[in-house]
Amino acid sequence: MKSVFPNGFINAILNSDRWRPQINTNAKGHQLCFAHLLRELLYLIESEKTLWAVQIKQLFMSALDLKKQCPQYARDDLNVVEMESILDLLLAEPLEKAKTPKTLNFLESMIEFRGYIFPFLYHAEIPPDNNGSERAIRNIKVKQKISGQFKTGHESFAVLRSIIDTCIKNNADVFEVLKLISQLSIPATE
Repeated sequence: MKSVFPNGFINAILNSDRWRPQINTNAKGHQLCFAHLLRELLYLIESEKTLWAVQIKQLFMSALDLKKQCPQYARDDLNVVEMESILDLLLAEPLEKAKTPKTLNFLESMIEFRGYIFPFLYHAEIPPDNNGSERAIRNIKVKQKISGQFKTGHESFAVLRSIIDTCIKNNADVFEVLKLISQLSIPATE
């Protein structure tokens, strides 16, 4: 990662599932993936049956509902102020390690990454999950599994796939963009 992106992603918000290499990557900001958080909370609710996990899951679901109502909120909007306050209260609750060790571990992680929980509420362009990124890498994984591996052309495939996925995400005409790129790539002849 550091050899390809030595400065990190200084103009991007990284959306991740708390994997250390992603969290430690230099970026403009970070967002925790709510799909991963909700799956983990569901597991905690089923395995340790804590009220705390139920409450924070409900809070996270309310945050997702807020995002559906409006793509971006001001920091002083009453809806998000209340959401932030409830989160702070939940993060301050003491949990017993003997009874709920996994839930306590999750709580400590949420405290550590407190600033990465709700950025998606304040920026229209930040999604609450990293599902789009995971969908984008699916093509390369399918290609590898079907053919077994790349013998050549893996870099070209990755570049083209990245361009195509970016066009799709931005509602741009893929063929028009590829045509423009091909015209830029051909050296001018006299």
